[in-house]
Amino acid sequence: MRYTFSMRQLPCRRSALAAAAGLVAILAGCGPSVSVTHLVPAPYNLGPATSIVLVEVDGDPAVRSNLARRFVSTVQSDGVFRIGDATGARTRLSELGEGEAARSAKGFRNAWPADVYAKVDLADLTSRQRSERRMEKGKDGQEHERRRFWAEASCGVDVRLVDGRTGRLLASYRSEEIRTGYKRDVWDPSQLRLAEADALDAAVRTAVDQFTPRRERDAIFLEGDAPEAAAGLARIDAGDLSGARRLWETALSRFPQDPRLHFNLGAVSESLGDRKAAREYYDDAIRLAPGEERYRRALQTLEQRERDAEALRTRG
Repeated sequence: MRYTFSMRQLPCRRSALAAAAGLVAILAGCGPSVSVTHLVPAPYNLGPATSIVLVEVDGDPAVRSNLARRFVSTVQSDGVFRIGDATGARTRLSELGEGEAARSAKGFRNAWPADVYAKVDLADLTSRQRSERRMEKGKDGQEHERRRFWAEASCGVDVRLVDGRTGRLLASYRSEEIRTGYKRDVWDPSQLRLAEADALDAAVRTAVDQFTPRRERDAIFLEGDAPEAAAGLARIDAGDLSGARRLWETALSRFPQDPRLHFNLGAVSESLGDRKAAREYYDDAIRLAPGEERYRRALQTLEQRERDAEALRTRG
């Protein structure tokens, strides 16, 4: 799990993580906050994998190189995986399969080591002209028929992912997207190519999203009226999150029964990556103020982040 922190004045908003967990309550209060950035596993979870090699691209020869380039650049832009393009080696993904196939491809694996090998196929890329007629009132006050033209394109991309060591199939799925161009008064055939490019980009983007963890940043709003809150917030504002934690831990000896102080300590501990301490402080805040729903939500979101982190340490 990767953590960042900041203190800022934020408008009230619904927590994205709470909404995903089915919690419909609005985060209480506006004001200073710390934030936690973490990774959420993708539908096809590659677990601890950090490197991918594109082995094979299939489909229309006129589009293959473009498809490979877009796939690689899209993975690179996310910054989660390192990716290499080995399509020039002319090895087929099926040659990297399980059992004997995996053993016979030792040379390729030595030349292109990776946690995951990928194949991308252009399953479909089509476009067509669309048009409509409608009556519009002109400057002369009279109705005139107006015809508009646009292009519509659809693209399907198949993706197969195998374990880089064993050749075991990890995922096999299709990504499909439809894109339309701008409506114009005069038809231009180049609109077809532009719509196809947009549909291809969208299909590749959706395909990559299926195995790439998503970064989420969640704000934890602090209790601004807790003991020593102002002094701690000043340290956070100066970038000294650890200093704020030490100050509030000292204050806890004087205010051991204040749930607001326990909650703030839970928030800064989580932002520092100390989930064990954060859980203990949240538990204490809930014990001291059992009717405060916000404290329970903070603990629930911490638990969800812990589950996400555990999922990314394994391969589902």
